[in-house]
Amino acid sequence: MSNGNHHETVQVEEGEEIPDVNYELNRFPCAVVYQPFPPLTWLFPLIGHMGIADSQGRVHDFQGPYTIIQDRMMLGRATRYLPLDPNQIRARSMEDESNLQRWDACIALGDAEYSRRTHNLLFDNCNHHVVHCLNVMQYNGGSYHGCFTLWLWMFFCGRFVGFRGFLITLFPFLLAYGALVAMLLVF
Repeated sequence: MSNGNHHETVQVEEGEEIPDVNYELNRFPCAVVYQPFPPLTWLFPLIGHMGIADSQGRVHDFQGPYTIIQDRMMLGRATRYLPLDPNQIRARSMEDESNLQRWDACIALGDAEYSRRTHNLLFDNCNHHVVHCLNVMQYNGGSYHGCFTLWLWMFFCGRFVGFRGFLITLFPFLLAYGALVAMLLVF
């Protein structure tokens, strides 16, 4: 992975091809992406800023009131990503489209909905936008996705964007809790 590209083999319909993950271009096709949200992530590494990428890898990011930005995350580059399988979309209203077309159409529907919403730190934030897109897709057969399950899914199944992604994501947390444990042991 020295060139920053990572190939995910996901079989999609004939004639469809998912581009490779490209770390340098911050492209993560058909994936949920994550970046730390300091200082919140330093204390709770499950929680961070998230976006969802279309079939070409462009990240769709709910950054503020009525604002969806494509291809530029609010806090810089993604540090983790969770590759998803477009074959797991079960949205029935789009059965005539290919899986990648359905993936992109569901993200477009999520973007349209969230471009009419205000943003707030606790409710209707970037995590809710990603969850809404997954629910529109009926990803994995249902509309049951929520922020907490998304956080757990990313924490336990997400991949780091190289060693740099690991350090940026978890080093502050490990340092803070290491210092806390050291203080408890000393005092």
